[in-house]
Amino acid sequence: MKDVFSGLLMDAIRFEQWLRFYYMEDGSGSKRDIEGAEAFSARDPEAGQGNAVLCIPADVLQRIADEMPGFAPLAYALNGSVISAGSSRICIFAYLRERFGLGESEFGDSILKSIEDPDFRRALDAFHGYVQYLADNENDENASFFNEWMERFDAWAKEHDIPFINSVSKYRPEMDAFRHPELLGPADGASEQEPA
Repeated sequence: MKDVFSGLLMDAIRFEQWLRFYYMEDGSGSKRDIEGAEAFSARDPEAGQGNAVLCIPADVLQRIADEMPGFAPLAYALNGSVISAGSSRICIFAYLRERFGLGESEFGDSILKSIEDPDFRRALDAFHGYVQYLADNENDENASFFNEWMERFDAWAKEHDIPFINSVSKYRPEMDAFRHPELLGPADGASEQEPA
């Protein structure tokens, strides 16, 4: 069970980074209409105060809902939010707690087990290296969809002979699980078992 939890945690972090990489806007005057922006502004007074904001276009939200319905709740929760480590962590943690149906204590234990795993940390470090590489070298204004972005990450990691590359794929659940949430367990996508 820990691998399923760690895998979804890793993919949720990667998913949020993908959204941030392509859909971050200057919060002083968003260039896009944000679905639910008024509701988010009510819960985050810093939105629109010159802070960077995540602005996911409606067509991208629809594609996420169609092709990756397991990630749709996370995308909607993040959309319109001020971009910070804290706001991202809150959204990702809430998403994972709901997906696994865990209470605070059980969730905390599962997170701790994941982040204490050296393979998990190495895989996360490798991914952060890739994001930094893209930030330094990306000149393509066209956003790749998440699965394409992850394929590019795999190719980059192999090309750069990143150590422990096997640990990266170890935590990557099959994308079908996100296209078809019922593959994760009961109808709501929660697991029937407690994390190990």
